[in-house]
This record gives sequence, C-alpha cells and structure tokens, in this order.
Amino acid sequence: MKKYWVGILLLAGMLGGILLHIRHLETMIGELTDQVDKAQIHAEQGNYSAAGEEISQAMDQWERAGHYTHIFIRHTEIDSTTDAFCDLLGALAAEDAGECRGAFRKLYAHLTNIAKMERVSVGSIF
Repeated sequence: MKKYWVGILLLAGMLGGILLHIRHLETMIGELTDQVDKAQIHAEQGNYSAAGEEISQAMDQWERAGHYTHIFIRHTEIDSTTDAFCDLLGALAAEDAGECRGAFRKLYAHLTNIAKMERVSVGSIF
C-alpha cells in the first residue's frame, strides 16, 4: 500500500512540476512578446533606435533566462530564436521597413511556437 501512495505522490509531483514549467514559460514568452510588440510599434512609427533598444532589452532578458531555457527547451529552438533576435536587430539598424516587418514576424513566430510546443495535449502525451 505504501508503494501505491509513493507512486501517486511521484506522479502528482511530476504533474505539478510540468504545470509550473508551463506557467513560467508562458509568463516569460508573454513578457518577451510584449516587448517585441512595443518595438514593432516604434519601428512602424519610424523610431528605429527606440525599437532597437526595446529588442536589445528583450534579447538581454532572453539570454538571462539561459539557465532555464537550456534545460527545458530544445537547443535548436534556442538557437533559432537567438538568431531571430539578431536578424531583427540587424534590420532595425539598417532601418529597412520591409526587412523589419519580416524579422518581427520571424521572431514572434519563434517565441510563440516555443510556448505552443511546451503545452500539454493529448498528442504530446501519446
């Protein structure tokens, strides 16, 4: 009977850990996408330096979260998201509106896809 309860406690602990991970990740991604949205508004208004500053701050936050992301997120996703940040910074430095639109979409897609991949669903379990 003790093994039964230990098993239940272990499963409950694992489920709790998964839910905490998802909550933390969605909060982090939400903060980053908010900063990306603010930067996009600045860029659309032609204020590329303010947009670049906002993206630099978001990238710093992304890099500070490395101790977490390198454990819980696939390394290919981390690399491609970091590349998307760098591509966007380059587009903002060039002040190319068309390139900026594409770079913003690319970064936003990477960030939202990370959150989507980590959500628990029937398909992700079976």
